[in-house]
Parts: sequence; structure tokens; C-alpha cells
Amino acid sequence: MTEQIKNALVDAIGDIAPVFLDEAEVDEFPFVTYDITITPFYTKDGVYKLVADVRLYCISKDPDQAKAISAAVKAAISEQMGDGQFHAVEVNETPKCYEGIWDIETNYQITQNY
Repeated sequence: MTEQIKNALVDAIGDIAPVFLDEAEVDEFPFVTYDITITPFYTKDGVYKLVADVRLYCISKDPDQAKAISAAVKAAISEQMGDGQFHAVEVNETPKCYEGIWDIETNYQITQNY
């Protein structure tokens, strides 16, 4: 059940840059990593929705490339997660640079209704 949110997320952004859960599996830039925490909400009849707190990290050595990837990811999530089954809300964005590596962290809350 929780895999549907992960799969929809990867499907939405997988063509933009390589995407990895938790840790990159490549040595080349750019790439996107994410971590996700999914909370089910119940009624007496069972699960009625899942809410995922997602942190996406767009990583690049070039600040303009990191910004462009982040913008493309936002557009893809907005398009893919607006189909009625999923609803994504951007919570915040934090750009950072450490030793020449640019990281644009964007937090989302994604709801999957049943």
C-alpha cells in the first residue's frame, strides 16, 4: 500500500535526474535523493488515507543546474500528483552549499486517498 506513493514519486521525477531513496548510488552529479515517512490514517473500517512527509534533495555541483532540476521536479510532482488519487503540497524549500556541492532541499506532504 505505501509503495504506491514511492512509485508515483519516482515515476514523476525519474526522467529528470537519477533518483535514489536515502543515499545516492552514483558518484556523478546531478542526482536526486529522497527520504519518506508514511503515516496511515484509520477509521473503524480501515485505512482511509496515507500521508507522506517527503524530503527531496536536488544535488549538483552547479547552482543553476540544481535550481533547474528543482524547478523541473516541482513541475513534475505538481502534474503527476494532481490526478485525484494523490495530492502534493510543497511545505518549504532550503537551498544550501557545502564545499561546492549545491543541495536544494524541498519538503512535501503527499496525501493518498482511498
